[in-house]
Amino acid sequence: MVLFNNKSDFISFQNIQYQISKNNKIFQKKSNKKQILHNLSGYFKSGLNAILGSSGAGKTTFLNILAKRIEKNDNNDLNGTLKINNQNYDADSFSKFSGYVMQEDLLLSNLTVKEYITFAADIRLSLPKEVKSQRIYNIIKQLKLEHCQDTIIGDQNSKGISGKFYLKIKN
Repeated sequence: MVLFNNKSDFISFQNIQYQISKNNKIFQKKSNKKQILHNLSGYFKSGLNAILGSSGAGKTTFLNILAKRIEKNDNNDLNGTLKINNQNYDADSFSKFSGYVMQEDLLLSNLTVKEYITFAADIRLSLPKEVKSQRIYNIIKQLKLEHCQDTIIGDQNSKGISGKFYLKIKN
């Protein structure tokens, strides 16, 4: 069981290497293996963190590995060490520790920014109402969304927040 301390929590990763085999349907070329990630090491502290890189650099693959959504199997080779607060963890522990939204996730277009973040907090956090409200306020402030927190998210059929702010909420 992973113990959480909030302010001092961290996730660490050491020598993460990930390759997929030629027989993997995603990769069809002459070599037997395709190296996706090579010797990644580092850590994320409690708070807002970012992973930057160009398209195809392996950001989503890396996040899926951290979230334990990718595990070693016959079609891949995954090595390295992942820990939360210096302890091994599983996908359930990760979901209690971190918020990770898949790229394909769709936002509820009829909600405001604050309503959406509150909805996400309600389904993810089992905290007293006052503590949860403070956490929501802090997230909105960290993402610099105070000025649009009461704006409808919108979609292609209804005007809402800009694409820049949409990406902040989505991720």
